[in-house]
Amino acid sequence: SGPLDPGVYQSIYQANLKMVSDYAVAHRIPLMVAESSPQKNFLPALGQAAWDGWYQKLFDYIAEYDVKALCYINENWPDYGWDSSIFGDSRVQTNPYVFSRWQAAVAPPRFIHAGSAFYSQIGFSP
Repeated sequence: SGPLDPGVYQSIYQANLKMVSDYAVAHRIPLMVAESSPQKNFLPALGQAAWDGWYQKLFDYIAEYDVKALCYINENWPDYGWDSSIFGDSRVQTNPYVFSRWQAAVAPPRFIHAGSAFYSQIGFSP
């Protein structure tokens, strides 16, 4: 048969993501976005196009489904041997527009950041 048309794949992906997310919310199962970062078409170097095409959608999803945890991989993937034709530099600080929007998006109190107070903020004692 061959590979799926990208539009068909995206449609199936979106439907499955919605189905799983709706199920989790209905059953009070906390959601986490794990190991996320954009691939080549949405890297921070693209500025507003990257924000509008990937980052804003990420934060819209977090808000819509009250996602409890986000793990963003803020790295230059090729430095670790990843294929640069697909992966690239996902560090938000490499583009001023993306970085300022990122900082604003994660500034609300609902976001807890790694640091010395992290465990006390989540009510955990290691």
